[in-house]
Amino acid sequence: MKKTLLCFLVIWALVGCSTPEHKNFFIKEEKIDEANFEYIGDIIVNKEGYHFLWFIPFASGKKESAIRLMKEKAVWGFPGAAGIFELRETGREEVALFDWTPLVKIEGKVVKRKE
Repeated sequence: MKKTLLCFLVIWALVGCSTPEHKNFFIKEEKIDEANFEYIGDIIVNKEGYHFLWFIPFASGKKESAIRLMKEKAVWGFPGAAGIFELRETGREEVALFDWTPLVKIEGKVVKRKE
């Protein structure tokens, strides 16, 4: 009984910690479609990751991880946001001898649908 309850609590905690999927939210590198969307603000993400012993990379310092973070922050910070246009990478720092933190900098423009 205790094992079942503990297993249930662990599964419940893991499900509660997952991020929700925003199905209609998009991220594009092209210019804003001004006929259908209205610009509401800029978003900038500086995402640091790290390597262990210079050769074991972790996904937290990659562009995909920065885009995932940008999506979450845009949905939380801009109510009614439909997506991000003009996504571009503005900087990157790789692992150096005594600096094990790769850095990715990306920018985008948050938009909402015109009514």
